[in-house]
Amino acid sequence: MRSSESYPWIVVFAFGLLHGFGFAGVLKEIGLPQSEAPLSFLTFNLGIEAGQMNFVAVALIFLG
Repeated sequence: MRSSESYPWIVVFAFGLLHGFGFAGVLKEIGLPQSEAPLSFLTFNLGIEAGQMNFVAVALIFLG
């Protein structure tokens, strides 16, 4: 058994970390003040999660 099958949270954590670093790099390039970064990260992540939940809800409606 592969370690990614035994510990899937490691794969999820690594993907999230890389994604976060990419987003942080974009925020730095566009000149976002560091004092606004925490709120920007929070609202971005909440938006992504809301979009994912909406997608799953719609998929479940069509599959159900």
